[in-house]
Amino acid sequence: MKLFYTLLLSMIAYGSYSQKETCNWYFGSQSAVSFCAGIPVNMGGSSMIQLEGCASVSNTNGDLLFYTNGETVYNKLNQVMMNGTGLTGHQSSTHSALIVPNPGNANRYYIFTADAGPYENPPNDGFRYSLVDMTMDNGNGAVINTHKNILLMDSCTEKIAATLHGNGTDYWVVTHRWKSNAFYAYNISASGIGTPVISLTGSFHSGNDDNTIGQMKFNPQGNKLALAVYLDGFYELFDFDNNTGAVFNPVQLNIPTNISSYGVEFSPSGSLLYVTTAFFGEVYQFDISSGTAQQIQASMTQVGMSAVTNGSLQLAMDGKIYLAHDNPITQGHAYLSVIENPDAAGPACSFSYNDFYLGNSKSLLGLPSFPSNYFLPLGIPESTTGNSALNIYQHDGLLWVEWNAAKSVSVLFEIFDLTGMVIWKENLNQTIGLNRFYIPLSKTGLNLLRISGGKTSLSEKFILLKK
Repeated sequence: MKLFYTLLLSMIAYGSYSQKETCNWYFGSQSAVSFCAGIPVNMGGSSMIQLEGCASVSNTNGDLLFYTNGETVYNKLNQVMMNGTGLTGHQSSTHSALIVPNPGNANRYYIFTADAGPYENPPNDGFRYSLVDMTMDNGNGAVINTHKNILLMDSCTEKIAATLHGNGTDYWVVTHRWKSNAFYAYNISASGIGTPVISLTGSFHSGNDDNTIGQMKFNPQGNKLALAVYLDGFYELFDFDNNTGAVFNPVQLNIPTNISSYGVEFSPSGSLLYVTTAFFGEVYQFDISSGTAQQIQASMTQVGMSAVTNGSLQLAMDGKIYLAHDNPITQGHAYLSVIENPDAAGPACSFSYNDFYLGNSKSLLGLPSFPSNYFLPLGIPESTTGNSALNIYQHDGLLWVEWNAAKSVSVLFEIFDLTGMVIWKENLNQTIGLNRFYIPLSKTGLNLLRISGGKTSLSEKFILLKK
């Protein structure tokens, strides 16, 4: 049986990213791009025109389910979904919509919406959710009338982000209150939407209404959160506890222009943060693994420049980061720019301006948002403690463990769940050099792996994702 697992893993391509839920992007002025083949391909057919935030979702095979600009929902036929109008997002909201699967029902999806700043249509419609049931309308889906535009917060900034809970099943959806320094983290479970965990940390988001503008993103690992504050012109980086929902340890990051801060996105490994300015066209990189707040700030490197307005940054399943642009003179822009190697430091990340041509459609300021865990890379460690001596990978229900050893010795291989219960135990013959072991494991959530025997003593926490 072990030989079978070895053979199976040898056929998995390194460097692949994401579940196929992120395959299809709908954004801008009728732009539709598919990443299902591993490279971006223009599809056409989109019915949506959206200046800023939007969202789309596909099934695990990469088949489109629906997309939305936060006001109207479109089904897989590019038609308005049943009961899919009148949502309370906005054309000019950075994160007008975000789609999150219902952990308790594979046929249902939450659409979270954030209105634009109060200047657009006072009073602000706040942070709300609607629920889509894909079994309705002959499988084309419908917004459930009794679960439409349900208010969660009366006044928020244009920021929504989502990531997987530490238990490997639930989700966290986070927004930021306006005229406050409060983050609200909502636990999305099979039981529904929980009472928010409120964290008072970082800057007070207030002043000019334009300070509601700017992206907010989790890293793929779900333990870092970053945001942009538009008019005041800075960015903030935080730690996030994906077991408790707490946001903490704020670090303010500044760039020379100090105005029009808009885009934020993490590299696949979560070690590098990219930020953009809208009207100055700049793209900067910060090494957030470099140490203290001062060291992170000192790592700032300009890696790109655009000749038109910069919009959203978004990591894709091909492992690259894409940048939207708008050009008011031409009512959009015909290209997306690309960061080709986002885990490479400095200019080696390879920013390519006007890299991907959108054909007959155009980019505006927005790109679709997704829960960050969809972009956990397969082929680099998914552990939570970063122990370089022990690497843990996951693919299709198999756990792949590798470590280097200086001696040949018999070792005990154990895996424990959160309660301390042993869920896997086996004696192995460790050899000198690289050791690899593959096992089927279905216990999702946070687990602990321990290898012990002789002078070998290794342990690592890891999250096994629900597939």
